[in-house]
Amino acid sequence: MTAALLTGVLFAVAGALHCAGMCGGLIGCVACSNGRVAWERAVLYNTGRTLSYIMLGCAAGLLGVTLQRVSLFTEVQIVLTTTAGFLVILFGLHLGGWIADPLSRFALPINKVLVWLRNNSGPNRNITALALGIANGLLPCGLVYAALSVALIQSTLPQSVAVMAGFGAGTFPAMMITPWLLARGTRRNVTAPLRIAAVVVVIFGVFTLFRSAWIEHEGMHAALLHNATANPHHVANVD
Repeated sequence: MTAALLTGVLFAVAGALHCAGMCGGLIGCVACSNGRVAWERAVLYNTGRTLSYIMLGCAAGLLGVTLQRVSLFTEVQIVLTTTAGFLVILFGLHLGGWIADPLSRFALPINKVLVWLRNNSGPNRNITALALGIANGLLPCGLVYAALSVALIQSTLPQSVAVMAGFGAGTFPAMMITPWLLARGTRRNVTAPLRIAAVVVVIFGVFTLFRSAWIEHEGMHAALLHNATANPHHVANVD
């Protein structure tokens, strides 16, 4: 489970600049006021996001465990792992600015609604920050979906949850720094770091595709071994 947790953390760290760019405006509205940062609201907002990721990881894990009971599980696992690999690669290409994000058109209107809810919320801004964080964690996002695809192909439910918990923890530092930078009016050229992170994500996706090929190889080997055990006379005749 430690490996699954670290996978989620490393994946999140690689995409941290994406998180800051896509959701920085919302956390700025939640946690920034008059050039100052309300750190308790920033913590609650990011805690809400992480809780959403853990819930999504639990759902992905339950689906994965259910699929393990399917008679053609090896074939299903190959399809899921291959899909996960391609999703991770596509996100890496988007992170590097080489392709557009097809989900941004869906996330932007929802983001505007969340900002409106924040601006029209009651006096208890802490609860609002937590609620908006939970809602933000459920927004359409290529990085989240890529992480979920990795969580889905884990062997057990705790591993799936660990991937998404690690993912939430990995994005926490960047999303805590973002409101501080916004309050200071800081702007940085992050093109080079984004490109480096994008390459790391693409490499991770390629390794996931190799894992799919390995699963297929192991499945074929197991099938041949089963046939050889079930039909020893046939194997002897072939020899």
